[in-house]
Amino acid sequence: MRKNRNEIQVIVDFLKCVQEADSESQVSFIMRKVNITHSKYREISEYLISNGMMEMVENGEKKILRLTSKGANFIRDYERFKKIIEDNYGFKI
Repeated sequence: MRKNRNEIQVIVDFLKCVQEADSESQVSFIMRKVNITHSKYREISEYLISNGMMEMVENGEKKILRLTSKGANFIRDYERFKKIIEDNYGFKI
């Protein structure tokens, strides 16, 4: 049985991709790795920028997403929470 991701898991996947994305192919790289549509990409990126987890920066003629310390902290805290739940309660998140 295939397990669907919840919204938080999609956001964490998105943030992790921003961390590792090459600025030359960032949009397509993130969409492909996170498995989302372009409209979902825009929705999530706007949400994360407005909440201070990412920022849009100019790299020459391109605009790229960059993770902020708040976004990096979110990933770290999510991974800690996930480990606690899985180790102590047996739930797979």
